[in-house]
Amino acid sequence: MSYDLFAFPLRPGEDPSEAYEGLHEEETIESDADMRALVDALVTAVPALTRSGGEDEEVELTSPELQLLVSAGSVAVSIPYWSSLDRDVLRRRLERVTDTIRSATGFVVYDGQLERLLESGDDLDEVIGAVGAGAAATSEFDDSG
Repeated sequence: MSYDLFAFPLRPGEDPSEAYEGLHEEETIESDADMRALVDALVTAVPALTRSGGEDEEVELTSPELQLLVSAGSVAVSIPYWSSLDRDVLRRRLERVTDTIRSATGFVVYDGQLERLLESGDDLDEVIGAVGAGAAATSEFDDSG
């Protein structure tokens, strides 16, 4: 289980919620963003990210706190519900990732759980709080112990 954010281009006047729903309908997203340059910028911004996957259509970047799937026209950011996550490290890395995506592509970052754009540090704090609550809830159902 994970907490997921999505970055994608938003046309002027377009509703972010509708654009987000379009991602799930597998509409082709057109973007002039250079995805290879974005991958390089993300790895530079967060050196803990390691690259896997091909260079063609999708590239996966992972660290202990984050999993990113970079594809033509969008980026999916997943934060696993692990109780062992260092919230300060997660916050710094998530801020670097979202800032890099915005500056390199002009994409917006949308939170499907909060159903709104993430635009400030306060928004990230809310995400980190939700991830912590999700990790606590998930550990309650862990029957391995």
